[in-house]
Amino acid sequence: MFGQVECIVDESTQSATKIECTLKDEPVCGKWSPEVFSMMGLIPVKSDVAKIQVDCSITSIAPATDLNVLGFDNLTITGTNFPRYLTDNTIEIEFSNTQKTKCLAQVSDSTKLVCLTQRFDKVANLNEALTMKVTINTLEVANSLSLKMKSTNKKGI
Repeated sequence: MFGQVECIVDESTQSATKIECTLKDEPVCGKWSPEVFSMMGLIPVKSDVAKIQVDCSITSIAPATDLNVLGFDNLTITGTNFPRYLTDNTIEIEFSNTQKTKCLAQVSDSTKLVCLTQRFDKVANLNEALTMKVTINTLEVANSLSLKMKSTNKKGI
């Protein structure tokens, strides 16, 4: 297992000192050590073995305009190597506004991550372009996302 993905071992490549395998799917971003299991359980990896970093990428977000100042917008972020299971990973998403408004992860698969925006500042600049900081399993995911608030007021806002 590597990066929360099962690895298929080709027994013809095994030796007393080496195991080679092929990942069933793309690994999840983060820093990982290989996990090898035998019939007796997990085989420990030496503590001085360096973890391998798997990066994520972000390619787009929708919607990128007309975010509601009251929050509760579902944003779909697309990219690669996202977690398949929210409970086994840490995902933090925040906007660049003064209060660093959060967007809470709701569902994820390897190429899509949906988050729910929280309430923005009461004095939010409706014409301000916002960026997002996305951190998955302690790795900050580089992105060039730009989002905009609703530019018109509605009754009750």
